Amino acid sequence: MLCPLRTRGARVRWVRYLRREVWDGKWPGEADAERLVFFVGGDRSFPDLNRLFRECVWNPDQQRWEQPTRSDGETLH
Repeated sequence: MLCPLRTRGARVRWVRYLRREVWDGKWPGEADAERLVFFVGGDRSFPDLNRLFRECVWNPDQQRWEQPTRSDGETLH
């Protein structure tokens, strides 16, 4: 997919957008909340995204949210 990128002088340069992902029907973070078993009130149909964003850190290499770990490998939460 090509996207316009404005540069100085109002010229438009077209660049390729490489991080495009296929929509899988879930909101960003929803699959990670389900994987980490973060649900509101224990209701498995309602992932707790607020808890995910509050307690987890983004791993850019794996492209997913993860629970932070201590040096001994145990999770902090």
